[in-house]
Amino acid sequence: MDKEWTKLNPASIEYENEDKIDDIDGLLHERFREVVQAENEVNAGLNEDAKKFYNLVEEAKQDLYPGCKNFSKLSFTIRLYLLKCIYGWSNVSFNAFLELLREDMPSLNIPNTFNKTKGMIRELCLDCKKIDAYSNDCMIYWKSHENDTSFHVCGAPRWNKDVNGNDKVEKNHKSCNVPSKVLRHFPLIPILQRLFMCSKMASSSWWHDEERSKDGKLRHPADEEVWT
Repeated sequence: MDKEWTKLNPASIEYENEDKIDDIDGLLHERFREVVQAENEVNAGLNEDAKKFYNLVEEAKQDLYPGCKNFSKLSFTIRLYLLKCIYGWSNVSFNAFLELLREDMPSLNIPNTFNKTKGMIRELCLDCKKIDAYSNDCMIYWKSHENDTSFHVCGAPRWNKDVNGNDKVEKNHKSCNVPSKVLRHFPLIPILQRLFMCSKMASSSWWHDEERSKDGKLRHPADEEVWT
């Protein structure tokens, strides 16, 4: 091992983009590019996608608090939601944290509940479709089985039961059915569309054809004949 590497202090590593602020405005324009183009070409009433876009643009322009330069309302909310997902915060703990932030800093311009935060994220079209599933992963309640109340093979119930054996469970002061398991489906096509709407990602996708060395040496899968 290189002796110089063993002496390296991780704290001394400088990150190129350490002080870079997220370009939320640019990301929004790339995400809703077709909406912007349509609105520029046709002077008509705003459709739903256009309304989402302009609402998000307005939120991206709002300061997190007066004089804040590092975050907007939207960028801070996205970062906060990301932390919740990564570290598994419960909805209750997330609401409590929002309440603490607003109590300490009343001027903080953020959603006051988890549901409102989730609504902002949903406007970015980052939502998923929830499909009820059998607890042993044998089937999902989808298509012809969408309205079934039990597993069609063994008859196991679709819903969890409460302590009294009832299907209806009290949740958030409401009586509702709680599925035994839920599958979260993230459609592939919208994900790919969002991926390649990003100009930086799109340019990277054709790097192997435009930027790589073509000297006959095999150093990348693109150097193989089967790649083409």
